[in-house]
Amino acid sequence: FAQLKKDGYWYMYEKTENHAYLFSRTTSAVTGTLAEKSANVPHIMEVLNLLPAGTILIGEIYYPGKRSKDVTPIMGSLPEKAIERQQKEYGYLHYYLHDILYYKGRDLTNEGASVRYEILKRVYEKYLLSAYTMDDNESFIELAERVDENIPEFVADALERGEEGAVLKKK
Repeated sequence: FAQLKKDGYWYMYEKTENHAYLFSRTTSAVTGTLAEKSANVPHIMEVLNLLPAGTILIGEIYYPGKRSKDVTPIMGSLPEKAIERQQKEYGYLHYYLHDILYYKGRDLTNEGASVRYEILKRVYEKYLLSAYTMDDNESFIELAERVDENIPEFVADALERGEEGAVLKKK
């Protein structure tokens, strides 16, 4: 199956019993561990924190209609500056969910991509679909659509609309 590829940056959300994290793939020069950026996007974290402990999601932090280079000034900033830039200059970032690795402590990594997507879809519908942030009721959490048929046409249409492309996953 195929999913739209957003032009942003990969981020992993992890909720434990005591805290929630948003990790990038980048290793922090200061700590030597994955960079943790939850404080840069409190509007996203507010919604994701509705999820149960023991949940790990994979997604793309991005700006609708923009490129990954537009995300860098926000996610590469200190939290105070990141929030200020979103409020005054750039608008709010979105989180585009495309995979789930754990749910309520259950390891899903040995499940096929198709099974994980169906679980992710149910989790999204249960906890996130009707959860909104900000005053205008705009949701900043999106679920990647799953396309099982006419994939070449789907990809061609996405590219024509200016999207980055698609990711193909083995069911």
